[in-house]
Amino acid sequence: RVLFRSTRRSPERARAVLKTLLARLVRSAWSEKAAQARLEGSLAEEAAGQLEAAETGYRELLASQPDRADLCGLLGNNLVRQRRVEEAVHWLARATHIDANVPEAHYMLGGALSSLGRHEEAVRALRAALALRRDFPAALNCLANTLMVAGRRAEAEAAYLQAHALQPDLGEIAANLATLYMAEGWVSEALRWYRQAWMANPALSEAHGNYVACLNYDDATTPEDN
Repeated sequence: RVLFRSTRRSPERARAVLKTLLARLVRSAWSEKAAQARLEGSLAEEAAGQLEAAETGYRELLASQPDRADLCGLLGNNLVRQRRVEEAVHWLARATHIDANVPEAHYMLGGALSSLGRHEEAVRALRAALALRRDFPAALNCLANTLMVAGRRAEAEAAYLQAHALQPDLGEIAANLATLYMAEGWVSEALRWYRQAWMANPALSEAHGNYVACLNYDDATTPEDN
């Protein structure tokens, strides 16, 4: 004769199981609530310029949630602000490995790599950001700056022009393009773009100063002459 184990539980056993499950749910809810509160506190500290305190919070959260790309990105950006760029690269790269579909993470990684002089790696990271989001003038400007420093001026010019087309009111892009033209000896083009830069943003004193300096040069060639 085959005996089957009963699947029925006594009322006492059922109540005990339910109590355990509810306790676990409550602990989980409180844990998530506490983590969210800690994150909000760290973000507030970051905004207030309390960078070391914010860093501590991000690290505490990552200790229990190591695979959160957003936390890795926040910590990386925090470390960049503290000028600890080598450390920042580690966390920003980790963020892109955990979730490769966040353009801002690739952009921040590219900017950090560029500041370290790791230009080829920076270009790859910035192009990854732009592959995910084409309308990203900040990434285009950073890419152009990196290409400019690396001596790849034709590519830099193209990236600056793309960035300017997306955000023509950002004076920094026009100023950077003017600097490129000045480096090439295209004085009339440099003057035109410096003028656009400080008209877009009168606070760009360097653009105005460079514009005045350009007036001391003879009107040389333009891109069309080359």
